[in-house]
Amino acid sequence: MTTQAEFIAALTPQTRAQWITLSTAISAELEGALEGEPVPAREDLERLTFPAVAPAQHPFSDAEEIFWAATDGLAPDLAGTGELPLLFLGFSSVNRITRSREPVGFLLTSGAVYVRDSPSGLFGAQAPRIVPLFSGPEGIAASAQAITEQAIAKFEWKWAHQVTSAEVWSAALQRLSSMVALVLALLPTLGGSVATEVPASATSLPERLRELGLADIVVPGSDESPKRLKQRAKLSKVLKLSADEPILLSITDSTLAGPYGSVLTGAAIHSRDLMEDPVSTPRAGIDPAAIRAEKDRLIVAPGEVHTLPSFLTESQREDIVRLLRELLEGRLSL
Repeated sequence: MTTQAEFIAALTPQTRAQWITLSTAISAELEGALEGEPVPAREDLERLTFPAVAPAQHPFSDAEEIFWAATDGLAPDLAGTGELPLLFLGFSSVNRITRSREPVGFLLTSGAVYVRDSPSGLFGAQAPRIVPLFSGPEGIAASAQAITEQAIAKFEWKWAHQVTSAEVWSAALQRLSSMVALVLALLPTLGGSVATEVPASATSLPERLRELGLADIVVPGSDESPKRLKQRAKLSKVLKLSADEPILLSITDSTLAGPYGSVLTGAAIHSRDLMEDPVSTPRAGIDPAAIRAEKDRLIVAPGEVHTLPSFLTESQREDIVRLLRELLEGRLSL
């Protein structure tokens, strides 16, 4: 796990100064805001609030470790990017399968809010969604509110509400919006840059998967790791694909009955449900505007129905539909 000392040592002098100023300002602002809360509400908020510089009186003695574990869990590739982790609002969950701890909630950095609404399960890691920061023409407060609203737009509250009440989470999200506004106001004065409009969606498949939090669910054909090559070989066999029709992306799972789900090739969408024969729809027969998901069914044109893995959440299915439309309309490169 990254430590504060390790992170600071890897920064340039300019980014180190930015991080110290931003993290100190956030801690001071949060401490003042929490003092104005009634005692029970303040205690509940403090248990969800982990700034990069933890106050001496934080209810958790390992608050600093929780913050850096959350940074590693939600944004493990920040090192060397100049993006600075500043605040985690959330909790740690014990994975039922691996027994490891993982963060659930919102990580604010100098460039984005990283969002994970549920712990990982049997089917692998729950990748975070990424909401970039921007300061638009309507002002910092409006931009901060828009960023926060986007971060919670598809948030599934089932797990969070097991930790504390909806009222406490509402107060925590008000804190998130305020801290986003603080970052948007301070960063330009420290030599940092902030986008002046809502950043455009990524145009490459790997980056778009990362934005949507689908990187551990949708596997691009460009991933040539031994594990993925083996998976694609099995898929090609059960879907009866020829050697000259490589898989461009796959949305699948596997059981004792073998792999099932859907794959996209240059020629068609192919899928297989458990214990069923594979089916195909030529690319020419797919209407991107008609693509939709109904539970475990992926409909790509009237009468053309394919299979999605059963573990997907409703928001993940919606994002898969969005991704397929963008890809089939030519808005994404592989």
